[in-house]
Formats: sequence, C-alpha cells, structure tokens
Amino acid sequence: MNYIYIILACLIASFGVYFQATINQLERENVELSTSLQKTIQANEAYKVTMEQIQKDYVKGLETLADLSQKKEKEIRYVTTVKERIIHDQNSTCIDAVNAVFARLHSQRNADNNASTNAKD
Repeated sequence: MNYIYIILACLIASFGVYFQATINQLERENVELSTSLQKTIQANEAYKVTMEQIQKDYVKGLETLADLSQKKEKEIRYVTTVKERIIHDQNSTCIDAVNAVFARLHSQRNADNNASTNAKD
C-alpha cells in the first residue's frame, strides 16, 4: 500500500513539475509577445507619422503643380497676345517678335532674381 502512495505522490509531483514548466514557458512567450506588440505599436506610430508627412508633401506638390500650370497659362496668353499683335500689325517684322520674346525673358529673369533675393533674406 505504501508503494501506491509513493507512486501516486511521484505522479502528482511529476504533473506539478510539468504544469510548472508549462506555466513558465507560457510566461516567457507572453513576455516575448508583449515585447513584440510594443515594437509593432511603435512601428505603427512611426508609419502614421511618415504617412502624414507624405500627405503634406503630396498636397504641397499639388499646389506647386497648380502654380506651374497657372504660370504656363500666363505665358501661353502672353505669347498668343504677341502673336496676334504681330499678325494684326501689318508693319511688324520677325525682329519685332524676337524683341518681344527677349523683353519677356528679360522681365522673367528680373522677377526670378528678385524672388531669389527675397528668399535669401
């Protein structure tokens, strides 16, 4: 009868050791998963910040494209005006057209120089 109690005690002790080892392993996995979750949360926050910056840059890019489009339209209107003036004026020559284009380029260069000087200030 003592053998049965000894065997039963050994079985209970082995189950206790097994369960304790399983609990320890699960606690280690829980710590690893918690660490992994924290890293994922930090990466997600960094991703959100990056996406917000990309959205801001995208909006700035769209604004720049709109400005360039407006400038292009302005230049097209100017060239069309010069062309129509030359066509309607019977005394105009090719030199008048070239002079008008050079005057426009000169005024653009002055505007660009003023803009860069203002940007440096």
